[in-house]
Amino acid sequence: MRQALRGVLSVLAGAAALAVACSSPTSVTPPPPVGPLSLACPGVTTATAALGTTTDRVTFAPPTLSGGTPPVTVSCLPASGSTFPLGSTTVTCQATDAIGRTAVCTASVVVNAHTIAAMTIVAFGDSITAGENGLSGSNNASPPVPCTSGSATSIAARRQTLTPQFIDGPNAYPTQLETTLHADFPSQIIAVMNEGLSDETAAAGAMRLPSVLGACRPDTLLLLEGINDLAAGNYSMSAMTQVTAALQRDIQEAGTAGVSFVFVGTLLPQGTCTMTTCRGSNRNNPAIASANNLIAAMVAGESATGAVLVDVNAAYTANDSPGFTTLIDTDGLHPTPAGNAVTAQTFLSAILARVPVLSHRLAGR
Repeated sequence: MRQALRGVLSVLAGAAALAVACSSPTSVTPPPPVGPLSLACPGVTTATAALGTTTDRVTFAPPTLSGGTPPVTVSCLPASGSTFPLGSTTVTCQATDAIGRTAVCTASVVVNAHTIAAMTIVAFGDSITAGENGLSGSNNASPPVPCTSGSATSIAARRQTLTPQFIDGPNAYPTQLETTLHADFPSQIIAVMNEGLSDETAAAGAMRLPSVLGACRPDTLLLLEGINDLAAGNYSMSAMTQVTAALQRDIQEAGTAGVSFVFVGTLLPQGTCTMTTCRGSNRNNPAIASANNLIAAMVAGESATGAVLVDVNAAYTANDSPGFTTLIDTDGLHPTPAGNAVTAQTFLSAILARVPVLSHRLAGR
């Protein structure tokens, strides 16, 4: 009897528990509320355009997204990885969520330009700097005065008669150098002033230079002069000494005038002359090499002044020896346009190695 009663009570207890379970609602956690859409852009991204360019491809950090109903799309204009011009460009980024809400932020991309400390350059020298070529012309048809003696009169007369009658300004080395500097540093105004004077000796140039420096006030001086001294002195050691001493005076005068950078070019080699009247000859090259050794030693001794040797002769030799028929014109002395390009590039390499080149943000951009 007791056992049967226990069974009934057990059944009743189970039914009661089931009834309580069925009557109690299940607890469900509601989803969190969706926050407002928010977008935060990176600050300023800075880059520097490559030398000789006015744009740069720039990658910037993506904006930071929060809130919004997924999926959320984000886009920036201009996009990261785009090509940006010099100066500052505003980037606008926008996010849009699944229910059409938007958020916008802006950032900046700044592309700096390269600038160089050399802004006013004087190229100083003789007819080679001036841009004379080795071509003959109708007013250069007079028979040459034979150089049968070393007298000053005959040498001066021969030089006057054989002076080439054409100055090829667009292909002169100072012009080519200026063109390249403008391409490399498009944000700057750089002037290369051609102060070449035909038939000038280095000794005469040393007397002319102070007035040129006073008038032009350059920050950089390029010297390429002395071949006329050698020719007038029959390529003697005394002529070589005269050239070296004159160039040394030029360096010191430039320092007194406040010129920041002085570059001294070696004398060019001479080539194979195919004209009736020749101004240069391959047989003079050993003497020119000796003169260049003296010039190099002198410039090394002026290292405290910051003077730099520019071995233009070596550049010609590497490209066109032994005949020098490509870089030296038909008179055996004056460079061809290709030769002037080598001269310009050799000076440019020396300038870039010596003169500070900086990354600079353009004002007003």
